[in-house]
Amino acid sequence: MPESPESLTTLNAARRNVDAAIRMLFSGEDPLPVHLVVAATFRVLHGLAQASRTTSQDARLNTFLLPGGEGAFYRALDDAATFAKRVEEDPGAMLQEVTEERNDFEIAISCLYLECLEGKSTAEAQAFLWWFATMHPDVMKADLFFKASLPKDDFTWLRAAPRAKQLQFGDTILRLVRRNRLTAEP
Repeated sequence: MPESPESLTTLNAARRNVDAAIRMLFSGEDPLPVHLVVAATFRVLHGLAQASRTTSQDARLNTFLLPGGEGAFYRALDDAATFAKRVEEDPGAMLQEVTEERNDFEIAISCLYLECLEGKSTAEAQAFLWWFATMHPDVMKADLFFKASLPKDDFTWLRAAPRAKQLQFGDTILRLVRRNRLTAEP
């Protein structure tokens, strides 16, 4: 249910946009609308995160990343920030080919920015971040998002599956998280 107008803050609006982008992604929607929602939200969150950046926030962000995975994550962050800045200068540039991996990284970065700024995650963010960590095991830790011990199985089969199957798996994880089967304790 939408929040009352007086309680709608920039962070609340950003959270709702990121959650909507995750639901759209896992539903197999067209990547361009997913990108438009998350790219606009990323720009706002990136600005807020940079304005309030602290050493403790940087440390919190790094707790989600695997040693050695920081490079890929921060390259994606720089790419997303550069892309957002370029769009301000040339709005036509936004209509270039949108890769699904760019959406994945921008959603992950946006989820982590919100986690650092708010100190909490929604079901959508928790499910997405676990899915993202499973898809990019060299970048992010998956076990920070769930109270239940997840199987230590190798998810190579999922990474090798067609994109539609990968997203379907993400949607299944989201449904489990919503039923409070896997979510981290508050």
